[in-house]
Amino acid sequence: MNSKPLLGSCGKLNLTFKRSFILIIIVMIGLVSITGCGSNNASIDLPKDFIQGFIAKHETMTDKSLVYYYVKSDRPEIAEQIEITCRINKSKGTLVILENATFDFSELQIELVDKKEQYVDDESVVFVKVAVKGNYKMQLSDETRRINANEIIILQLVRSEWKVTNTNNPWS
Repeated sequence: MNSKPLLGSCGKLNLTFKRSFILIIIVMIGLVSITGCGSNNASIDLPKDFIQGFIAKHETMTDKSLVYYYVKSDRPEIAEQIEITCRINKSKGTLVILENATFDFSELQIELVDKKEQYVDDESVVFVKVAVKGNYKMQLSDETRRINANEIIILQLVRSEWKVTNTNNPWS
């Protein structure tokens, strides 16, 4: 009797099993890193451009599109604040100057503080608490203002878009 073929096929089976097992491990590691499973904060890419745009529009309070940075429940209050601020700045003669302001955020740090998932209206919603620290510059036609920032902003993921929220705060 020749037992070599039997051993040979068993060795091939063992080698195929090892390769399959390694491949499964690699795929699982890839899935964990892509989906962010097993990590709370590492899977969130902070929307820094969104946050900087929000800060610029909020600082001047002249652009009515600022309301779209907020969740729907906060929009009426923000729209009213913009209306009042625009009327005040128009009466002072500063509205056009503020509308043309530019910003330099190079010295501003935007960091993730915490992430939570909570149910709102029977839907799982992701919230992030973001710390905004440092300084930024607002360039007006006749001056440059250096503004100190030390704020916490709560963001809520709504239909794959980040929105600022004042009313939905899972940390309070």
